Amino acid sequence: MKSITSGLSHVGRYRLLGWGPRDHRNQWLETLGDMAQNRSQWRRCTHSLSSLKL
Repeated sequence: MKSITSGLSHVGRYRLLGWGPRDHRNQWLETLGDMAQNRSQWRRCTHSLSSLKL
């Protein structure tokens, strides 16, 4: 069993498809996380955009 799992400790910088922030399919989730961390900034931005008269 040890010889089978020993290769897993050497994964390093490699990421599985679908599980990393560099995966374009999960970019929306990363953006959503950024928005949640910067709520006040997003609130100001959306407020100023909604007050524009087009």
